[in-house]
Amino acid sequence: MKTLERLENNSLESLLKIGLIKKIKGYDNIFELIINWKNANYRIFFSIINNKIYITSILYKKKQKTPFNEIILADKRKKELDSVFYK
Repeated sequence: MKTLERLENNSLESLLKIGLIKKIKGYDNIFELIINWKNANYRIFFSIINNKIYITSILYKKKQKTPFNEIILADKRKKELDSVFYK
């Protein structure tokens, strides 16, 4: 519940600063939300288009490093969204 409250009550810049989310380097408008829940790690990749959040990928993370193919998938889906919103 604490994570949800932080998401609702803070700006994107604040969330980046406190480390709750991070921008994926080398990619335009792809962010990663890090959730640790019941001894499990989850990653939610999302993009912000027209002030709305679009989830592009969710994964259960078993290892320290995020699989590169998940970042590629998130980027592909974001580009698909871009093609709809920015024709």
